[in-house]
Amino acid sequence: MVVSAGMPIFEAAVPCEVFGIGSSPVTLAAGFVLAESGTVDVLDRADTLIVPACANIHQQPPRALVDAVRAAYERGTRILSICSGAFLLAAAGVLDGRRATTHWMHADELARRLVTPPHRDGGQAQYHRLPPAKVGDDWLARLLDWATDNLHEPLTTADLATRAQVSVRSNEGSPPP
Repeated sequence: MVVSAGMPIFEAAVPCEVFGIGSSPVTLAAGFVLAESGTVDVLDRADTLIVPACANIHQQPPRALVDAVRAAYERGTRILSICSGAFLLAAAGVLDGRRATTHWMHADELARRLVTPPHRDGGQAQYHRLPPAKVGDDWLARLLDWATDNLHEPLTTADLATRAQVSVRSNEGSPPP
């Protein structure tokens, strides 16, 4: 995970909770400090790169970090961002020609929006649950239906790949019908 000084605590905590990861020592908002687990150099070995929110979308991210994210992208590393982390990806050129999302309060700067609350209730439009979309009868629809029916089980990427008849790291189009 990539973190920078002053970034919001929540956006750093979510990937740590979901993926069980640490980060380099860095002071977050409100004086919280994450423990050390490496420097920008560890990104050379990462197969997945998580970019949480940044402290200030109007401030240029550190050049070494931008270069490391760009190099990871060029190596084919899987990259994801949370909320305003999309601005670091944009600075690295990763989003050129692609659709992206960010936190709703930065939608004007990025021109798209998406907010997925982990546990909060609320009356704002971005918190309303929509019914699941109806999909066609193709392999992905069948996989999604199966996964929805089995959410009570701990589903892994390997489970989904097996069910879809593809390898876990497949990016070769759709599996056989």
